[in-house]
Amino acid sequence: TVVWTGTSPTKDTVISYPFIVRVSYNYQTKFNGVMRAVTADYFRQTNQQGGIVSQAFTSGPLSITVKVPTVIAPSKAVPIQFEINNVGGGRVCKKDSTCSGADLDKLVYQGSGQVTCATDSAVLGGGAKTIISCSVDASQVATTANIDLGLTLTYNYFVDASQTVTILPIVG
Repeated sequence: TVVWTGTSPTKDTVISYPFIVRVSYNYQTKFNGVMRAVTADYFRQTNQQGGIVSQAFTSGPLSITVKVPTVIAPSKAVPIQFEINNVGGGRVCKKDSTCSGADLDKLVYQGSGQVTCATDSAVLGGGAKTIISCSVDASQVATTANIDLGLTLTYNYFVDASQTVTILPIVG
């Protein structure tokens, strides 16, 4: 609850006070998926490509999709990309920050399952989108295999609303 008491300095004056209300939430968005890895030999013999078998992420203001190559094994570091999109009406900022300056549009992340990422933070360009590049170890795939994918995003999310309080003149 906010109580704001204001008094107009003279009875013929109207004064307006603009202000911004910010609501901030702590979030974790988790992605889980399965990719099918195939070797080049398996692809030549069967004409069956690898790719994403399933993918899902927890609800929240950021969506996650993953892109993988179609023929990827055997390889110790298969490149994959996670595309992160801001689908909410607010902005991301670094968790436990003031949500200003250099902390705006930042999030931290961590791969899980077979996913290894070279860095642990990203910035959403224009507050809207980013690509996170990681890799998957598919060196043990002899012909074809399913590989678990995971990524966890950690961030604060905030929504601002502008309002104005107007103090009217005293009547009478």
